[in-house]
Amino acid sequence: MPRYSHRRGLKAVCFLSLVLCIHFLTHSPENLRQVVDGVVDGLVKEALLSTFSKNDLKISGKRQFLRLVQGHSGLAAAESIPRLCRSLQGKKVLFVGPDTTYHLHSVWLELLEAMEGRSHTCFGRAYCTFHHICQQPTSENEELNISSSEIRKKKMPGRRTLVDTNSSLLLYSASTSLFASPNKWNPKYTHVDVNPQVGVRESNSYWLRHTPKVDVMVISKAPISAPSWTYDSSSAGNWTYTRRLCKDYSYIGSKCDLDLEYRIVNAAFHATVGQFLPRLLTTLVYLSRNSASDKPTLIWHGSWYIPPVCARNAMPKSATLVPDKWSDHNGRESVDPWTLYYNAQVYIHHGILTRVLPYFNTTYIPLAYPSVRSGKKEIRQAPPNIQFSPSGKRKDCIRNVDFSTGSVPSVFLDKLLTAMARVTEDEYLSM
Repeated sequence: MPRYSHRRGLKAVCFLSLVLCIHFLTHSPENLRQVVDGVVDGLVKEALLSTFSKNDLKISGKRQFLRLVQGHSGLAAAESIPRLCRSLQGKKVLFVGPDTTYHLHSVWLELLEAMEGRSHTCFGRAYCTFHHICQQPTSENEELNISSSEIRKKKMPGRRTLVDTNSSLLLYSASTSLFASPNKWNPKYTHVDVNPQVGVRESNSYWLRHTPKVDVMVISKAPISAPSWTYDSSSAGNWTYTRRLCKDYSYIGSKCDLDLEYRIVNAAFHATVGQFLPRLLTTLVYLSRNSASDKPTLIWHGSWYIPPVCARNAMPKSATLVPDKWSDHNGRESVDPWTLYYNAQVYIHHGILTRVLPYFNTTYIPLAYPSVRSGKKEIRQAPPNIQFSPSGKRKDCIRNVDFSTGSVPSVFLDKLLTAMARVTEDEYLSM
């Protein structure tokens, strides 16, 4: 693996950001998306140059390609789950990531419960250990008499058991930052960790203990949380810090301080450059250097947009709304400032991931597609189509999201099935 200097990489990225700012001050495209795409392209090029030598980058670029899982087969969960189980026979799968990753893992377990007729109880994000999945269906009353204490004491099956029973093992480790340290007593693991840049608590479990033993890793990092001080008693929030950012770090040029929309998009870039991109590179470099000789298959699942119709649900009439050019292709949707901050990052991160992941032999499962609006009905340029169905439950614009071809988890599992099929094919061809 080529040498990597984290400090040198950060300096290079910051320098490039300054150069790009000067460029866009004099050559500012009218379309905000064009500006963002241009900045993303430049940031990634410089980040890769800071990670690899020019020669290594040239060689890597020739041998790597983007393993991008596009489209959707349209299979119902009842069809995709058995196929996915067959592709994972005898394997151990580790999910590492934030609430969105936990949500995908939890819905997979719910679907497996219905198929297998056995419980896959998970005692919360911080206490989820392992799940012996893809087993033969149980008889109707086989597990009715098993107590919760017995479930907690279940022994993790070994590799031989998984192979003999054609089953799999699913594990989840919570990590909002993807912090990776070989020292399990690192304070970020053992103490409450607050991100000083935004004043928000982060969850960092010691997920590296599983990596030498798993076959597949599904990882992700969500958009950076909005700073805690933006949440005040007003519906608009306190976004005054974005004005300072426009003066000191104007990523989108002369229009940065045009209005609140542009300032928030610029702030989303700042969070990406200062936090998301460095952590992404640090984690991927660590895994490529320190994994066992038989490295696990790496799969990165992307984030999905918060639907504007959900974000606006139950909002007061006096709420401050700003245009959302990210989840809505034509930019005719409006959302609150916090949703814009999140959705802008989803778009920016997608552009970064499609360019960076190929150099680390990582498959990418995107879950965000821009929408267009036709009358009162929301549709998509390309599947999946995000929609929101109001319910009596507490408002949740991350988990209560459906695609036109199914729920977010069912579409993800369908794409995971496609990814595993490609991995199996690659393994066969390399034999």
